Amino acid sequence: MPIEWFDASRPLPSVSIAPYGLTLNKSAAEFLTNAKRVRLGIDASQKKLYIKADANSENGTHALPENLKGRKTVRISCKDFIKYLAIKMNLTIANSEKYMATWDEEEKYIIVDINNKIKHKKKEQMKYPGVKQMKV
Repeated sequence: MPIEWFDASRPLPSVSIAPYGLTLNKSAAEFLTNAKRVRLGIDASQKKLYIKADANSENGTHALPENLKGRKTVRISCKDFIKYLAIKMNLTIANSEKYMATWDEEEKYIIVDINNKIKHKKKEQMKYPGVKQMKV
Protein backbone atom coordinates (compact mmCIF):
# COMPACT_ATOMS: atom_id res chain seq x y z
CA MET A 1 0.00 0.00 0.00
CA PRO A 2 1.56 3.34 -1.00
CA ILE A 3 2.15 5.86 1.75
CA GLU A 4 0.03 9.01 1.62
CA TRP A 5 1.77 11.80 3.54
CA PHE A 6 -0.29 14.35 5.45
CA ASP A 7 0.67 18.01 4.91
CA ALA A 8 0.39 19.68 8.33
CA SER A 9 0.56 23.14 6.72
CA ARG A 10 -2.79 22.59 4.93
CA PRO A 11 -6.18 22.08 6.52
CA LEU A 12 -7.97 18.85 5.62
CA PRO A 13 -9.52 19.33 2.14
CA SER A 14 -13.29 19.18 2.44
CA VAL A 15 -16.48 19.83 0.51
CA SER A 16 -19.75 20.77 2.16
CA ILE A 17 -22.96 19.61 0.52
CA ALA A 18 -26.05 21.74 1.18
CA PRO A 19 -29.45 22.23 -0.48
CA TYR A 20 -28.10 25.27 -2.42
CA GLY A 21 -24.93 23.61 -3.72
CA LEU A 22 -21.35 22.76 -2.84
CA THR A 23 -18.77 24.69 -0.83
CA LEU A 24 -15.08 23.82 -1.09
CA ASN A 25 -12.76 24.84 1.73
CA LYS A 26 -9.48 26.58 0.87
CA SER A 27 -7.50 23.32 0.67
CA ALA A 28 -9.98 21.72 -1.73
CA ALA A 29 -10.36 24.92 -3.80
CA GLU A 30 -6.58 25.03 -4.36
CA PHE A 31 -6.95 21.99 -6.63
CA LEU A 32 -9.02 24.17 -9.01
CA THR A 33 -6.95 27.39 -8.83
CA ASN A 34 -6.88 28.04 -12.60
CA ALA A 35 -10.35 26.71 -13.39
CA LYS A 36 -13.22 28.89 -14.61
CA ARG A 37 -15.85 26.14 -14.82
CA VAL A 38 -16.31 22.66 -13.38
CA ARG A 39 -18.11 19.50 -14.38
CA LEU A 40 -19.87 17.55 -11.62
CA GLY A 41 -20.36 13.80 -11.64
CA ILE A 42 -21.24 10.93 -9.35
CA ASP A 43 -20.66 7.23 -8.88
CA ALA A 44 -23.88 6.28 -7.07
CA SER A 45 -22.77 2.70 -6.34
CA GLN A 46 -19.61 3.90 -4.57
CA LYS A 47 -21.31 7.04 -3.15
CA LYS A 48 -18.66 9.34 -4.60
CA LEU A 49 -18.95 12.82 -6.06
CA TYR A 50 -16.45 14.13 -8.63
CA ILE A 51 -15.50 17.74 -9.38
CA LYS A 52 -13.38 18.31 -12.49
CA ALA A 53 -12.15 21.52 -14.08
CA ASP A 54 -13.56 21.96 -17.59
CA ALA A 55 -12.19 24.77 -19.72
CA ASN A 56 -13.63 23.48 -22.99
CA SER A 57 -17.36 23.87 -22.54
CA GLU A 58 -20.09 25.90 -20.92
CA ASN A 59 -22.68 23.20 -21.66
CA GLY A 60 -23.36 21.09 -18.61
CA THR A 61 -20.77 22.86 -16.47
CA HIS A 62 -20.95 25.19 -13.48
CA ALA A 63 -19.19 28.55 -13.23
CA LEU A 64 -16.65 29.26 -10.52
CA PRO A 65 -15.99 32.71 -9.05
CA GLU A 66 -13.18 34.61 -10.76
CA ASN A 67 -9.74 34.58 -9.15
CA LEU A 68 -9.89 31.66 -6.75
CA LYS A 69 -6.42 32.39 -5.39
CA GLY A 70 -6.51 33.37 -1.73
CA ARG A 71 -10.22 32.65 -1.21
CA LYS A 72 -11.17 30.90 2.03
CA THR A 73 -14.05 29.01 0.41
CA VAL A 74 -15.51 28.54 -3.05
CA ARG A 75 -19.23 28.03 -3.54
CA ILE A 76 -20.71 26.23 -6.53
CA SER A 77 -24.42 27.01 -6.87
CA CYS A 78 -26.04 23.85 -8.21
CA LYS A 79 -29.47 23.16 -6.67
CA ASP A 80 -30.54 20.83 -9.47
CA PHE A 81 -27.35 18.79 -9.14
CA ILE A 82 -27.94 18.48 -5.38
CA LYS A 83 -31.47 17.17 -6.06
CA TYR A 84 -30.00 14.69 -8.58
CA LEU A 85 -27.33 13.63 -6.07
CA ALA A 86 -29.93 13.13 -3.33
CA ILE A 87 -32.14 10.98 -5.58
CA LYS A 88 -29.33 8.88 -7.06
CA MET A 89 -27.64 8.25 -3.70
CA ASN A 90 -30.80 8.09 -1.60
CA LEU A 91 -29.66 10.99 0.61
CA THR A 92 -31.57 13.54 2.64
CA ILE A 93 -29.88 16.91 2.21
CA ALA A 94 -31.60 19.33 4.57
CA ASN A 95 -28.55 20.97 6.14
CA SER A 96 -24.93 21.48 5.19
CA GLU A 97 -22.79 18.37 5.74
CA LYS A 98 -19.01 18.30 5.35
CA TYR A 99 -17.11 15.47 3.64
CA MET A 100 -13.44 14.70 3.14
CA ALA A 101 -12.09 15.47 -0.33
CA THR A 102 -9.08 13.99 -2.11
CA TRP A 103 -7.31 14.87 -5.35
CA ASP A 104 -6.77 12.29 -8.07
CA GLU A 105 -3.52 13.46 -9.68
CA GLU A 106 -3.82 11.11 -12.65
CA GLU A 107 -7.42 12.00 -13.56
CA LYS A 108 -7.16 15.62 -12.34
CA TYR A 109 -10.37 15.73 -10.32
CA ILE A 110 -11.56 16.08 -6.76
CA ILE A 111 -13.19 13.02 -5.21
CA VAL A 112 -15.70 13.51 -2.40
CA ASP A 113 -16.49 10.31 -0.52
CA ILE A 114 -20.08 10.57 0.74
CA ASN A 115 -19.33 7.62 3.04
CA ASN A 116 -16.68 9.73 4.81
CA LYS A 117 -18.57 12.52 6.59
CA ILE A 118 -16.56 14.84 8.83
CA LYS A 119 -18.39 15.06 12.11
CA HIS A 120 -17.93 17.94 14.52
CA LYS A 121 -19.48 17.86 17.93
CA LYS A 122 -18.77 20.48 20.56
CA LYS A 123 -17.26 19.08 23.75
CA GLU A 124 -17.85 15.51 22.57
CA GLN A 125 -15.69 12.96 20.90
CA MET A 126 -15.16 13.29 17.17
CA LYS A 127 -15.69 9.91 15.56
CA TYR A 128 -13.67 8.80 12.56
CA PRO A 129 -13.64 5.22 11.28
CA GLY A 130 -10.48 3.32 12.16
CA VAL A 131 -9.11 6.00 14.51
CA LYS A 132 -8.65 5.42 18.22
CA GLN A 133 -11.01 7.78 20.06
CA MET A 134 -9.59 10.66 22.11
CA LYS A 135 -11.33 13.17 24.33
CA VAL A 136 -11.41 16.66 22.85
